[in-house]
Amino acid sequence: MPAGTDYTIWNDGDEPVRTEIELSPALEIHRLFETLFGLARQGKTNGWGLPGPLQLAVLADAYREEFALAALPVGLQRGLAAATAPVGRLAGYRARYDRFAVER
Repeated sequence: MPAGTDYTIWNDGDEPVRTEIELSPALEIHRLFETLFGLARQGKTNGWGLPGPLQLAVLADAYREEFALAALPVGLQRGLAAATAPVGRLAGYRARYDRFAVER
């Protein structure tokens, strides 16, 4: 897909799905995925695979070049993340957790 194209990665069925996706340039997207999958394994995400609002704000602020939700205007997301992420960091949320890191 061309840069800037909105898309969603989602399994709409009941059976597990495997897919391979290549992101280029990948920037630090692997760190975001490490964190999201680690939080999911610990039961700290919702049915959509997203963490709570403060954790999400910290992630959205740290990975703003790699990630945006397709449902909200990017400018609004960045503004909300920039305003809310400091509160999330004060509450102890981080963009990356060493316990989830995978050596590459």
